[in-house]
Amino acid sequence: MWHCVQSIEGSAGKLAGISNVKVDLANGKVDVHCDQNKIDLNKIKATIDDQGFDVK
Repeated sequence: MWHCVQSIEGSAGKLAGISNVKVDLANGKVDVHCDQNKIDLNKIKATIDDQGFDVK
């Protein structure tokens, strides 16, 4: 399970405009802090989806 956390936090955390990513596996949620002027939600979702996780 730790690999899942690292995969999401690592990939999303590397995106320009992202300042913090925290995965909560127990609740199936990801908390993302970002500058909305530098990145949009669809880019974040696509990056997490590319790691093999469903994003709603």
